[in-house]
Amino acid sequence: MTLDRQRFIDDLRGLVAQGVPFRHLGRDPATGLDCVHTPAWGARQQGIELPEELQRAMESYSEQPDGWAMLEKLRAQPKYFQEIPVTDNKVPSDALPGDLLQMFVYRNPKHMAILSSQNPLMVIEAWRSATTKTGKLIEVPLDFRRRVAACFRMNA
Repeated sequence: MTLDRQRFIDDLRGLVAQGVPFRHLGRDPATGLDCVHTPAWGARQQGIELPEELQRAMESYSEQPDGWAMLEKLRAQPKYFQEIPVTDNKVPSDALPGDLLQMFVYRNPKHMAILSSQNPLMVIEAWRSATTKTGKLIEVPLDFRRRVAACFRMNA
């Protein structure tokens, strides 16, 4: 089955409009989603299941995850994920809406966002306040100061 990129973005925008809450390790919009389960949910809506090894890594994604390990898991699945080269920690010019962005938080590439628009640069992400620990799915312009560690295109 092939991922319908527009439907993927539309489904995620629907969740943003619903105000789906952030929940660490959340896999269901009814109770909340986190940054790694948001794109997995969107893929499942089209009947696409991610590789079991990646699903296991997502289930053990801790509050302070090892983003480098997640990058390796994504890179180890070229059948499912094509890596788009990143230069200067910026979104690649050939990135497409629906591509996954692994973002640095300090020096750890532990946050995942979904590119929803290339012009202007917009992302859908499971956002959480560092102080109140509450959050929700949002679609926002990508702040130019945020650093991109990697960009992946789902090949499903």
